[in-house]
Amino acid sequence: MASLGVNYAHLTPTICRLLNGSDIPALSTLRLCGEHMMGADVAHWKKPVALLNSYGPAECTVNSTLEIINQKKQGDPSIGKGNGCNTWVVDSRGHGRLVPVGSVGELVLEGPLVGAGYLSDPEKTAASFVQDPPWLLQGHQGVAGRRGRLYRTGDLVRYNADGALVFIGRKDAQVKIRGQRVELGEVEHHVRRSLVDAADASVVAEVIKPEGSSNQVLVAFVGLSTAADGGDDGVKAAMRKVTAGTEEKLEEVLPAYMIPSAYILIDKMPMTATGKTDRRRLREIGGSLTLEQLAELNPSRVERRQPTTAAEGQLQQLWAAVLGIDAGSIGVDDSFLRIGGDSIGAMRLVGAAREQGLLLTVADVFKQPRLSEQALLLKPGITPYHDPKPFSFISTEHELNHYLRLEISPYLDHPGETVLEVLPVTYFQAQCITSALTKPLGRCYHFFIDLSHSTDIVRLFDSCIKLWDSLDILRTVFIQGRHGYLQVVGKKVRPIIDVYETKGDLTKFSQTIYDEDLSSPLKLGKPFTRFLITHASDGQKRLTIRLSHAQYDGISLGQILSCLAACYDGREPPAIPKFAGYIKHDMIHRESARDYWRLFLRGSGITKIRPTAVTTRVHNKASLSGKEIKLKRTCPAPQCRNGLTPATLFTALIACALGRSTKSSDVVFGLLVSGRSMLPSGLQGAIGPCLNYIPIRVRFADDVTLDFALKFVEEQRLRGLQFETSQFTDIVRHCTDWPGPPKDFGVVVQYQNIEENRTADISGENSRLNVHEREQDMDTPVVSISATPVQGSWNLEVIASVKFHSQHDVETLLEELLALIASV
Repeated sequence: MASLGVNYAHLTPTICRLLNGSDIPALSTLRLCGEHMMGADVAHWKKPVALLNSYGPAECTVNSTLEIINQKKQGDPSIGKGNGCNTWVVDSRGHGRLVPVGSVGELVLEGPLVGAGYLSDPEKTAASFVQDPPWLLQGHQGVAGRRGRLYRTGDLVRYNADGALVFIGRKDAQVKIRGQRVELGEVEHHVRRSLVDAADASVVAEVIKPEGSSNQVLVAFVGLSTAADGGDDGVKAAMRKVTAGTEEKLEEVLPAYMIPSAYILIDKMPMTATGKTDRRRLREIGGSLTLEQLAELNPSRVERRQPTTAAEGQLQQLWAAVLGIDAGSIGVDDSFLRIGGDSIGAMRLVGAAREQGLLLTVADVFKQPRLSEQALLLKPGITPYHDPKPFSFISTEHELNHYLRLEISPYLDHPGETVLEVLPVTYFQAQCITSALTKPLGRCYHFFIDLSHSTDIVRLFDSCIKLWDSLDILRTVFIQGRHGYLQVVGKKVRPIIDVYETKGDLTKFSQTIYDEDLSSPLKLGKPFTRFLITHASDGQKRLTIRLSHAQYDGISLGQILSCLAACYDGREPPAIPKFAGYIKHDMIHRESARDYWRLFLRGSGITKIRPTAVTTRVHNKASLSGKEIKLKRTCPAPQCRNGLTPATLFTALIACALGRSTKSSDVVFGLLVSGRSMLPSGLQGAIGPCLNYIPIRVRFADDVTLDFALKFVEEQRLRGLQFETSQFTDIVRHCTDWPGPPKDFGVVVQYQNIEENRTADISGENSRLNVHEREQDMDTPVVSISATPVQGSWNLEVIASVKFHSQHDVETLLEELLALIASV
């Protein structure tokens, strides 16, 4: 380039990182494309060069967007605004809905630059090119609708404040480690800054599957020319030198799951023919190493000492089983959190210990992560899990059959039903049941699967019957008992399976059926479950299952789908632990849980957002839906430090926001938890709503500070994890002196980071379980706040009822939260 006097270059960031601007004196304009451009790429060019960042897929044009880089601006540059095209950001799960400005979604391009499709490949063309999406036909706020042909790029972006697009990553390359979302670019940035004497090193973070293991591992590839010197010993010495102190530095800015488990040094980064980093080749290199070999490349590892006590030996075997590595590679000085363990792994370790009759808590794992110290905490005395015997929850002076005949059968839609089980309901179930009885399908949803044209309707019908017979929760009906709702599992009641055929559009026809189903509330004594099979004359087929949230949680949905696939294939569905086991688990630990909550909540009171009269003036009516105030915002996800999880950080931020907005130094609110964290491993797969709300309490000292809240929340997370099945009504009745008593928390919080597998192979096609979105009326004073992590951002949502709150009050709380997030 220097000898040719190049003054304009069009290159990928990977290639540019290999160049030195001072070696190319004639270069005046540099346009980067093809890969994510980072702030470090801008800083690399100290020589005065006009930098451009462009974006454009081959299906449209190589210049769909363009940004002239302001080299004084900090952070990663945007990809600019549309260049000869309109840019749209749609829901990444489907192109039928635009996402709010600032939210992450899939980039869709519109205009004359959109190509005609893929040559001789109509299926691929139909998947990527869209004709006349509904939001384009409808128009918006005075802008007339129009027809159009658009291209789905598969790239995730969001709009920033000035209308430019920020590139997030590929839709099909979202990375998760054990259910936690990981932004690889963020990992690379911080690793690059933490390396010692390696300013010119290139860093690529990747998720690999080591040889002989099904576990995914986050590693960092470090391109360093000295890596080629001195053979294996030289490579290890170079690795130890450049990564010295890296772990400690990363702990200050990243959560534990985003810290690489190993650093792989290579002398030169592999590149594709187009000049981009060859990530596939890097995954192949990483995949050729075993977990034991990767463990040797972890800078925190020291010379291994083998166990000397029986407890250390037992724990070494448990670690090996949970982490999927050879026991001999684990020393007593190793830390569980430094050789691949995390919060989810800690829960699995606790479950595995229980299977062997040993007691270990998640708090123990985090407080004493070193094997030698953790072994001292192992205690014997835990028995393996078994499903409870039927009717073990019934306490009555009458003989069982007499009780069933007088107290249960008269309230069933089929009085002659053979009753297999009678259970109390959880607090969460009671809320859902009341909602379903008082409003049309309250807390009930239609889950649907679009099936291939080859799906056999008769076989699908029979599969629904077999699924119904296999899963108790589908046959469960709810009745009113003497002291509250009861759930009754029957044997003879037959499923409701309706089959419809249409000559029109299947989606619109299904919508009509769903609307009809919404016309009236459900009734006690009758099944809440309903199956709908719809098929169109053009061959499209859909199965819909109506479920109440009193029957499932997010983890259950994937299990139900897997069972359906087994039924359709003629296989026996897997054995599923009974939901009765969850209720028994709560009852067994009830007394110790009461002791914990009684001490924890002494002198407290529920924090409430100030209720407002119904007549309160409401602003910005566009944010209202029915009886709801629903506010949505997207913000950059704040950095987690000192090994804290994003969920802990979000919960602490909520505590601070409530403390400041209510001017209270003692806040109490509800946190939605999975309810499964401390269940025995034999009960982990139970199908049912294990979800639960537990109290979070933060007592501030002199001022409302985040550091103070983080300490409280993390301490409660570790101590209270074993009591997360405690029911709100039981806590209020036996552990507090709250006046009322209150029926709900004033504020409930959820950090939605649980990965739910909702796909299965049915009729030779990978089918996904979707939910029909609809608005739910809010009729309680509870304010719901949630955060969903999406590619380096948090999608925030606050929902409240207009009957109890003004939008101004809700907006004030949200703005307080956003300000706190920005200050982290």
